[in-house]
Amino acid sequence: MMDVSDGILPDAQHVAKRSAVGIGLVGRKLPANATLEVYWTERGEDPALRRLCSGEEYELLVTLNPTEAPEVMEEFAARFDIALSAVGFCNNNAGGVTMDGAAPPETGFAHFNNP
Repeated sequence: MMDVSDGILPDAQHVAKRSAVGIGLVGRKLPANATLEVYWTERGEDPALRRLCSGEEYELLVTLNPTEAPEVMEEFAARFDIALSAVGFCNNNAGGVTMDGAAPPETGFAHFNNP
């Protein structure tokens, strides 16, 4: 488990690399900030792609065994009154992250990079 403060893409890449798995994200399932969605849409940007780099949703990234996920998600919601959302899946593409089956063009926020 890790916090998604720099966008889900770079954080999913860290999990994929360290776990030697691939992660397939589903764009329409990524958490969304309504205000940012409107802003991005008005600018002609694809909100699903922008969500990859946004850390404004303050989410946690968790991987679960698919056979145990429904029970764990239910227990988590009951205990913390917060629902977990399935936004993707792990696969055999070691270290790679895709969104909707394709390599995403965004890289996410990188600390200490020159603007």
